[in-house]
Amino acid sequence: MQKFTPKQMQLINNERSKFNQEQRIMAARMGGNSLIGCAAPIPKDSWGEWDLNGIEVARSTLAVFNDIASTNSKAMDLAVLVDHFQRISDSGTSNVTIDGRGKAKMDQAVLDYVGTPLPIFDSTADWGWRQMLTMQRAGGNLQVATISNNQRRIAEDLEDMVINGLPSIKVGGDQIWGLTTHPQRNTRSTVNTLNGATGAQWKADVVATLILNRAANFRQPVTLYLNADDWFYAETTLYDVVLGPQTIASFIRQLPGINSIVAADSIAADTIIALVKERETVEMLNGMPMTSRPITRLNTEDDFKVKIMAAQALQLKYDYNDQMGLAVSS
Repeated sequence: MQKFTPKQMQLINNERSKFNQEQRIMAARMGGNSLIGCAAPIPKDSWGEWDLNGIEVARSTLAVFNDIASTNSKAMDLAVLVDHFQRISDSGTSNVTIDGRGKAKMDQAVLDYVGTPLPIFDSTADWGWRQMLTMQRAGGNLQVATISNNQRRIAEDLEDMVINGLPSIKVGGDQIWGLTTHPQRNTRSTVNTLNGATGAQWKADVVATLILNRAANFRQPVTLYLNADDWFYAETTLYDVVLGPQTIASFIRQLPGINSIVAADSIAADTIIALVKERETVEMLNGMPMTSRPITRLNTEDDFKVKIMAAQALQLKYDYNDQMGLAVSS
């Protein structure tokens, strides 16, 4: 999971403290109970429970997102609309002489910049002033179930962005591409239906996917992303009944060039994604991890509103020759 930077934590804490201070001022201005409306700060325990619930939602929903974000994350300022990475051409030559007095031919690299927009995801939960009074009187929890739904919506959108991109967000021609949609990804068609394939068929499709990256000059170990049901089948099915009690999953883990395997419901069936999980290939832009912030109330009869938000984007990188360490079989 992505962690908050100190600046991000300060921004969120300031928002919450400001809201509570405004509510105390409003309550003092009311001079006590009113027939209609109320003013009340949101207790620290409620913020804490919402945050904890958000972590649990993220852990259960963001399988692929969290795997990438926990490895390669880049903190971003919310003022940045588009982040750019460089593509650099080859340059320079070497010269070999006996006395070291020769001069190598000099040239200069060509630079190219590719952008990735940084969008803001948000979803708002609200409840009326009377509900607030009722929860205060009964000592109930402040809208945990409702806010959990909003958090899950954001988490599902983040996971979908990583897999399928976000074509609706474009800035100056730049857009967010996903693992299965990037135009420079290395692709092939999965030959077999994995949930039902033999061990040898699994090996053939996985190895063919790994070879795609090697053909693009990316020979580093990869992370495999697979459909959860496909991988469950591999975990519970013998590779070859004649060879002994080794499952398909156990055999695949032993193949060279595989660093780790992540199974996720968000991955379509019969899809194999092989990602070189290094900064030259992928980063998660982190403007703000999923969090909750209050929306200002101006009157005692206004609804209480909490906005669940995140500002994050997947940035997939490729070199000057349009080669990248991402292969997809589907």
